[in-house]
Amino acid sequence: MYHRRRSLAPPFRPTKLGMTSAFDDFCLRGILGRMKSYYVYILTNAGGTTLYVGITNNLQQRINKHSSGLGGVFTRRYRVCRLLYFEERGDVRQAIAREKEIKGWRRSKKEALIRTMNPKLEDLRPKLSR
Repeated sequence: MYHRRRSLAPPFRPTKLGMTSAFDDFCLRGILGRMKSYYVYILTNAGGTTLYVGITNNLQQRINKHSSGLGGVFTRRYRVCRLLYFEERGDVRQAIAREKEIKGWRRSKKEALIRTMNPKLEDLRPKLSR
Protein backbone atom coordinates (compact mmCIF):
# COMPACT_ATOMS: atom_id res chain seq x y z
CA MET A 1 0.00 0.00 0.00
CA TYR A 2 1.33 3.42 -0.94
CA HIS A 3 1.51 5.98 1.89
CA ARG A 4 1.68 9.66 1.18
CA ARG A 5 4.64 11.32 2.87
CA ARG A 6 3.83 14.04 5.31
CA SER A 7 5.44 17.36 4.66
CA LEU A 8 8.08 18.33 7.18
CA ALA A 9 7.39 22.00 6.60
CA PRO A 10 5.44 23.72 9.39
CA PRO A 11 1.89 24.86 8.61
CA PHE A 12 1.54 28.27 7.02
CA ARG A 13 -1.05 30.82 8.01
CA PRO A 14 -1.74 34.25 6.58
CA THR A 15 -0.74 37.35 8.52
CA LYS A 16 -0.86 41.06 7.81
CA LEU A 17 2.64 40.86 6.32
CA GLY A 18 1.95 37.80 4.17
CA MET A 19 2.51 34.11 4.82
CA THR A 20 4.40 33.00 7.89
CA SER A 21 5.03 29.63 9.46
CA ALA A 22 4.55 28.48 13.01
CA PHE A 23 8.31 27.91 13.14
CA ASP A 24 8.98 31.53 12.14
CA ASP A 25 6.61 32.71 14.86
CA PHE A 26 8.39 30.50 17.40
CA CYS A 27 11.79 31.83 16.38
CA LEU A 28 10.65 35.45 16.48
CA ARG A 29 9.13 35.00 19.94
CA GLY A 30 12.38 33.45 21.13
CA ILE A 31 14.54 36.18 19.62
CA LEU A 32 12.37 39.05 20.79
CA GLY A 33 11.90 37.49 24.21
CA ARG A 34 15.62 37.45 24.95
CA MET A 35 17.48 40.26 23.29
CA LYS A 36 21.18 39.60 22.83
CA SER A 37 24.00 42.06 22.67
CA TYR A 38 26.52 41.91 19.88
CA TYR A 39 29.89 43.61 20.02
CA VAL A 40 32.08 45.02 17.29
CA TYR A 41 35.63 45.21 18.60
CA ILE A 42 39.11 46.23 17.53
CA LEU A 43 42.24 44.43 18.72
CA THR A 44 45.91 45.14 18.19
CA ASN A 45 49.20 43.38 18.88
CA ALA A 46 51.79 44.39 21.49
CA GLY A 47 53.59 46.71 19.06
CA GLY A 48 50.40 48.32 17.82
CA THR A 49 51.29 47.55 14.21
CA THR A 50 48.27 45.38 13.34
CA LEU A 51 44.56 46.12 13.79
CA TYR A 52 41.90 43.40 13.80
CA VAL A 53 38.16 44.10 13.62
CA GLY A 54 35.76 41.41 14.80
CA ILE A 55 32.24 40.71 16.02
CA THR A 56 30.97 38.52 18.87
CA ASN A 57 28.02 38.07 21.20
CA ASN A 58 30.26 37.38 24.22
CA LEU A 59 33.09 39.89 24.30
CA GLN A 60 34.84 38.63 27.44
CA GLN A 61 34.94 35.03 26.20
CA ARG A 62 36.09 36.02 22.72
CA ILE A 63 38.90 38.22 24.01
CA ASN A 64 40.03 35.39 26.30
CA LYS A 65 40.17 33.06 23.27
CA HIS A 66 42.24 35.57 21.31
CA SER A 67 44.59 36.05 24.29
CA SER A 68 45.12 32.33 24.78
CA GLY A 69 45.85 31.73 21.08
CA LEU A 70 42.55 29.98 20.35
CA GLY A 71 41.28 32.69 18.00
CA GLY A 72 41.36 32.48 14.22
CA VAL A 73 44.44 32.06 12.05
CA PHE A 74 44.95 35.80 11.60
CA THR A 75 44.83 36.55 15.33
CA ARG A 76 47.23 33.70 16.12
CA ARG A 77 49.67 34.71 13.40
CA TYR A 78 49.78 38.39 14.33
CA ARG A 79 49.21 37.85 18.08
CA VAL A 80 46.50 40.46 18.38
CA CYS A 81 45.11 40.36 21.89
CA ARG A 82 45.00 43.96 23.18
CA LEU A 83 41.45 45.30 23.16
CA LEU A 84 41.44 48.93 22.04
CA TYR A 85 37.80 49.56 21.15
CA PHE A 86 34.36 47.99 21.29
CA GLU A 87 30.78 49.02 20.74
CA GLU A 88 27.54 47.23 21.52
CA ARG A 89 24.71 46.59 19.07
CA GLY A 90 21.31 45.09 19.78
CA ASP A 91 20.86 43.49 16.38
CA VAL A 92 23.29 41.07 14.75
CA ARG A 93 22.64 42.55 11.29
CA GLN A 94 23.59 46.01 12.54
CA ALA A 95 26.74 44.61 14.13
CA ILE A 96 27.76 42.79 10.94
CA ALA A 97 27.13 45.91 8.86
CA ARG A 98 29.19 48.01 11.28
CA GLU A 99 32.04 45.49 11.25
CA LYS A 100 32.12 45.55 7.44
CA GLU A 101 32.01 49.34 7.46
CA ILE A 102 34.97 49.64 9.84
CA LYS A 103 36.95 46.97 7.96
CA GLY A 104 36.60 49.07 4.82
CA TRP A 105 38.14 52.12 6.46
CA ARG A 106 41.74 53.23 6.19
CA ARG A 107 43.92 52.75 9.24
CA SER A 108 43.89 56.46 10.09
CA LYS A 109 40.09 56.49 10.32
CA LYS A 110 40.10 53.36 12.52
CA GLU A 111 42.64 54.98 14.82
CA ALA A 112 40.49 58.12 15.05
CA LEU A 113 37.51 55.95 16.04
CA ILE A 114 39.59 54.17 18.68
CA ARG A 115 40.75 57.49 20.14
CA THR A 116 37.14 58.64 20.65
CA MET A 117 36.72 55.90 23.27
CA ASN A 118 40.30 55.22 24.27
CA PRO A 119 42.53 58.31 23.81
CA LYS A 120 45.53 56.72 25.58
CA LEU A 121 45.24 53.50 23.55
CA GLU A 122 45.16 51.44 26.75
CA ASP A 123 44.26 47.76 26.79
CA LEU A 124 40.59 47.61 27.79
CA ARG A 125 40.63 43.92 28.81
CA PRO A 126 41.05 44.65 32.54
CA LYS A 127 38.03 46.97 32.46
CA LEU A 128 35.84 44.20 30.99
CA SER A 129 36.19 41.95 34.02
CA ARG A 130 34.81 44.60 36.39
